[in-house]
Amino acid sequence: MTKEIIWIPNIELLATGDEDYHKEIFRDDLNKVKSQKKDLIKFEVFESYESFKIMDHFKNQVEDDRFRNSLHQALNKRKPFQNFNFLIF
Repeated sequence: MTKEIIWIPNIELLATGDEDYHKEIFRDDLNKVKSQKKDLIKFEVFESYESFKIMDHFKNQVEDDRFRNSLHQALNKRKPFQNFNFLIF
């Protein structure tokens, strides 16, 4: 077990949108994934609306009124992910 993280971005997220270019750039990682598939754990990226729902649900579970209010304000400002993470971490 290497505990290595292999990160391959979703092609839709790439600026070029060129699938062949994507496959070439990540060829080594794609081959590694293909050859070691049974030993890997795949993590799917959340859509932003899903992440927002998780943060909102978390906020609603916070018992401290002041902190919950701070989280609520962070989620309703511009750059909610950045604001929320700043408060949490």
